[in-house]
Amino acid sequence: MSTQQDGKIDLSNLKRDFASRFPDSPLTPVLLSEPDTLSFGDMLAKAGTWLVLLGNDKRSKEI
Repeated sequence: MSTQQDGKIDLSNLKRDFASRFPDSPLTPVLLSEPDTLSFGDMLAKAGTWLVLLGNDKRSKEI
């Protein structure tokens, strides 16, 4: 993740790396559907949802 000069956050590396490491995660298609750049506020708003998906995935693997 990197910040561009216009204040947007570049998610392209995060999306690529996450998808290659965790191809079966329910978060993978969600991340890949996001734009490559987001404002800081938009990223913070979405991060809550992403964390819920990660938590649900972890709990489902423990069952």
